[in-house]
Amino acid sequence: MICNKKTEQYYKLVLKQRLKVISSFPEKFKSFDVSLYDKFKVALAINLTNVIHIKYSLDEEKSELLKDLPKIINLIKDHWQPELVKVSKGRKPIYYAMYWLEYNFFMRKLLSFLVLFDVDEVYFETLRDIIDNDKVKDGLYDYLLSYKFPDRIISENIYPEKPKTKIMDIIFEKDDNVCSKMVKVYLEKEWYKSYKNAGFYNSHLLPEERLDFFGYWAFEVAAIVKIKGIDDSCFRDNMYYPKNLIIND
Repeated sequence: MICNKKTEQYYKLVLKQRLKVISSFPEKFKSFDVSLYDKFKVALAINLTNVIHIKYSLDEEKSELLKDLPKIINLIKDHWQPELVKVSKGRKPIYYAMYWLEYNFFMRKLLSFLVLFDVDEVYFETLRDIIDNDKVKDGLYDYLLSYKFPDRIISENIYPEKPKTKIMDIIFEKDDNVCSKMVKVYLEKEWYKSYKNAGFYNSHLLPEERLDFFGYWAFEVAAIVKIKGIDDSCFRDNMYYPKNLIIND
């Protein structure tokens, strides 16, 4: 059985370990090859985003969750390089209009945080410009960006294509009642399986001393719910749904 609950003490240890990793980055940068500089700066941004994730698992205040967002956005703005993050093939690389999984899921999570924290439009502009410059067409990215840019065209594509899920059907569904029911089913039957190729999949099964489990949270689903403004009462208590980021009137 999948368990999404650990003790507060466990998550505090996870956070301490992640912050230790982050604090070691400046020293590591001194020994890195210059060609790897951007890669490790983006890795720093990913680690800082994971800190937000862990802090949510610790039920910390929104102000604490928001603290590192400006730094994350600036790191991405300055160091996100197409040749690093885009899927490529061949010795003379041909680059495809999609991101490697690690960067795909990172971008998805970061966009979700921007929506859920309702941050300034300038943050959205930075990620929009990066995605558009990379010529990546991803319907989930588009929909999350539409929170601040309502005229944005929503692509029907989503990556990874497998395992196939119904998240785009949820996005395109116009009937709010139907949409709520679809989200309920998606969280219960599809969401976790949709990440079977992610590095964190089944991390709850790892020995606790590895401190690799951050909590399973469907941040992008909550962001979709927020944008649509649909009733979440039928799935609000789902273990993957980060309900504390969605305030009901």
